[in-house]
Amino acid sequence: MKWSLPLVAFYALVACEAKTQSVATHSELWQQGQVIFDMNCKSCHSMEDEKLTGPSLNRFRITMDGTEARQSIIEPSRDIVPGYTDIMPQDFGTRLTESQMDALIFYLTNG
Repeated sequence: MKWSLPLVAFYALVACEAKTQSVATHSELWQQGQVIFDMNCKSCHSMEDEKLTGPSLNRFRITMDGTEARQSIIEPSRDIVPGYTDIMPQDFGTRLTESQMDALIFYLTNG
């Protein structure tokens, strides 16, 4: 019985540490995605409801999951928002590494 309190304390500490690492990982992923967005997307797209050359990407947060958002980037001509033309680079999905794409998708869907 005397070992149970230290054992419970140890498991509680490990559980808290894992959660903190997970939150930090999401924060870092979001920040990486923001940098990628700012460098590659921001000149044409807004994350608010502002109309620029391209449509607002606010809809990624509202209506799309990660799979749909990724598909929209890889095949931009597949779903053209009414009122916009098909001018997004067709090769944009191949310009990013897999980890960069993951970070961008995380940012877009959790912005």
